[in-house]
Amino acid sequence: MNRMMVVAIQEFLLKVRSRGFVIGTIATPLLLAAVFVLPAMFMNMSTDRAATVVVVDESGLLADPLERALTEEATKKAKPDQPLSSEQEQDRAKLTLLREPMADRPLETIVAELSKRVSSEEITGFLVLPKDALDGGECRYYALSVSDFRRNERMENAIETAVREVRIARSDIDPEVLKRLLDSPSLNTFKVGEGGEAAEDKGQTFMLAYIMGFLFYIMLTIYAAQMLRVVLEEKTSRSAEVIISIVRPSELVGGKILANAAAALTQVTVWAVSSWVISAQMGGGGGLAAEVIDGLSSAGLSLGLVLLLGVYFLLGFLFYATLFGMVGAMVSNEEEAQQVQFPVTLPLIFASLVMLLAIRDPSGPMVQVLSFVPFFTPLLMAVRLCVLPPPLWEIVVTILLLVLAVAGVTWLSGRIFRVGLLMYGKRPNLPELIKWVRQG
Repeated sequence: MNRMMVVAIQEFLLKVRSRGFVIGTIATPLLLAAVFVLPAMFMNMSTDRAATVVVVDESGLLADPLERALTEEATKKAKPDQPLSSEQEQDRAKLTLLREPMADRPLETIVAELSKRVSSEEITGFLVLPKDALDGGECRYYALSVSDFRRNERMENAIETAVREVRIARSDIDPEVLKRLLDSPSLNTFKVGEGGEAAEDKGQTFMLAYIMGFLFYIMLTIYAAQMLRVVLEEKTSRSAEVIISIVRPSELVGGKILANAAAALTQVTVWAVSSWVISAQMGGGGGLAAEVIDGLSSAGLSLGLVLLLGVYFLLGFLFYATLFGMVGAMVSNEEEAQQVQFPVTLPLIFASLVMLLAIRDPSGPMVQVLSFVPFFTPLLMAVRLCVLPPPLWEIVVTILLLVLAVAGVTWLSGRIFRVGLLMYGKRPNLPELIKWVRQG
């Protein structure tokens, strides 16, 4: 055990002092902040270019209410007492509507003429309101670029508002009465916790479970898979031949697994703290970062939950790292490593797919049964703990099964390591592996 700890400490120091580890530890939080914050900022950013849209109202009834809807209600359906945002105010000022008279011309002719004006960039686009628009007919918008989802949504909402206004005006029903009849109620969701206390949940639980499940999948896939490369590097550099003359193969690999686990926890801790700081700083003015950090806090991310998630992650890491290390002892080059890596990763991929079902139905029979399978336990139990904590006996049993699985895989790997670390050439088949285990 002392020799294994010496190996672990030396390997840990070599890893955390490497340039790649330092750069990755510092750059990853900044990259994640950019990935989560910048897209949201760019998607909500108002464009600076003014737009001129020609309206072709074949019905003769929708042009006026459409213009009112675009200029008064701006970019989205809103309640009458809801003020316009700064982006909506900017968009309202930048959109100019022009009307194209029919003048007894066929609609096809008008579309062709306006298409030429769009092509020459004389106008931004044109909107065709057909005769049957009030009866659900298809309205069409033509432009060089139709990928601006905000402008498309604004057009669609304005058309809907204009059509509703004309329909109400043509009916004998009082507009105020009809408005009350069409006013749809909202549905708020409340999560009932221990003691019957209920708290409003606007998707925070889903966000917490999905983020945790995704992080478990990524970290187990990346960090545990590193053991395959570590063992393969020892074999290809022939350094294992010298080292195992001092320590046993099981102590060598066990030390490397502990070192990688410590390095992973160190890096994840740095990322978590830095992400929290970045989110807190950027969240001071609102936005996505603030929503994420507030959502995780309100979703019940308690100290007890964090500790349990840490236990499942650590056991899952040890389980998969030992598996990857065992596979690394069987291969002799990078090409073989890529071939055998997928079967070990496959259970994690399957668990990531079942994760969505676990979020929807954490106590379902399929999710419950798979939670007791060590290959799927870390990820599925992490998700279930975030959504609806399972009974205490399930937590205890799954942890015990995972501990036994780690012990069993470690015992099996130790026997394969003893032979595999010094074996080169052809990858062993199943009968040869069985022989290695017996020899160990």
